[in-house]
Amino acid sequence: MSLLTPSAGLLAASVVAAGVALPLAAATPASAACLAQTIYQVTDHQRTHLKVGGTTIKFNKPGTHTVQITKKGLLTAKYGTDNVDDQLGIKKAVQAKWPKVKNAVTVTKGHKKTFKTGSGERVTVSYASYGDKVKWAKVAVKGNCSTTVLDSGTAKFPRRNLDWLFAIAMS
Repeated sequence: MSLLTPSAGLLAASVVAAGVALPLAAATPASAACLAQTIYQVTDHQRTHLKVGGTTIKFNKPGTHTVQITKKGLLTAKYGTDNVDDQLGIKKAVQAKWPKVKNAVTVTKGHKKTFKTGSGERVTVSYASYGDKVKWAKVAVKGNCSTTVLDSGTAKFPRRNLDWLFAIAMS
């Protein structure tokens, strides 16, 4: 289904909950009238790392290193819009497809990791969630089934799984 030209049958056979269209079966003919509404469509799903701010550390010298979370915090979703109503619509559309995504996850104090680096290794360590990144579009659907994209953007959502991530470069 294209963001700009969804089939009339698909839109006519949608269940709408709080402005989010969830496609059912497209059993109605393409000439059927559509329900005039605003929907949020999500596409282009990718898994991504959402780093906790202030937790990226670089090590250039060989030896044993320890990293630890020393302050609690919150890793929150990034919606790509400041409009609260749009954020709610995007969140519902994303959670309808990927229920494990969260609006926020708690970063707890004390998660510690010790590791060794060798000669010539440059290591970058970050604390992050392996979350979800999607493209979204806010679409106005008219009664004649024509559509207009009102806004679009990218949203990132954390999942509960927070851990230390390592990137190693050799020189």
